[in-house]
Amino acid sequence: MKKKLFYITLIIAILCVISIFICDWTIKKNAVSCIYTEISDIPANNVGLLLGTSPKLKSGNNNLYFDYRIDAAVELYKAGKINYILISGDNRKEEYNEPEEMKKALMQKG
Repeated sequence: MKKKLFYITLIIAILCVISIFICDWTIKKNAVSCIYTEISDIPANNVGLLLGTSPKLKSGNNNLYFDYRIDAAVELYKAGKINYILISGDNRKEEYNEPEEMKKALMQKG
C-alpha cells in the first residue's frame, strides 16, 4: 500500500515538473516576437503603460526597477514611439502614491 502511494505521488510530482517546463517553453516561444532590445525596433503606439513601483526600497535605497521604468518611458516618448504615458500604481494611502512619484520623476526627465 505504501509503495503504491509512493509511486502515485512520484508520478504526480513528475507530471507537475513536466507541466512547468511545458508552460515555460510555450511562453518563451510565443513571447519572443514581443521582446525588443532596440527602441528603433519597437512599433509606435498611441499609449504606453508605465507599471507602478515604489521609488525606494524598504532599506531606503533607490529602487532600480523604478529608475529603469522611468528611463524606458522617457526614451520611448522622446523617440516618438508613444504619444501618451498611462501611469499605474498603488495610491490607496495618502502618504504613499506611486503614480504621483512616477509623474514627478517623468517631469524631471523632461
